[in-house]
Amino acid sequence: MRGERLDWQMLIETALTAPGHMGDTYNRFYQYTFLNQLLLLMQGIREPIGTMKTWNALGRSVLKGSKAYQIVRPITIMKKNHEGEVQATFTRFKPVRCIFAYSQTTGAADQVGGSLRLELHPAPMGAVLGQ
Repeated sequence: MRGERLDWQMLIETALTAPGHMGDTYNRFYQYTFLNQLLLLMQGIREPIGTMKTWNALGRSVLKGSKAYQIVRPITIMKKNHEGEVQATFTRFKPVRCIFAYSQTTGAADQVGGSLRLELHPAPMGAVLGQ
């Protein structure tokens, strides 16, 4: 993972030309930032996503051999003085691979509020969680 760089120009271009509503697809179980939504779109994801922990909590398992998708996570760094007291804190952002798409999972389909129903809509970004 070390040394990976984000293509900011491509990310901004994607933001300006992306069809549909990315939040409808990616924000099922967690509110991802716009940057992360764009990053997921650029990786070709067009379905609900979650971490392994999220899918396990929903009664689903990530398929063996599945490759996690990348998002950017904030990392807080605390600078301490020689007495061990926190002198300053910094927030940095680190690309990490920790996201799996619905198609990379298997298991119970009916685990969210009694029913996990995915409906595909004509909109390019369209996977919707039904109640």
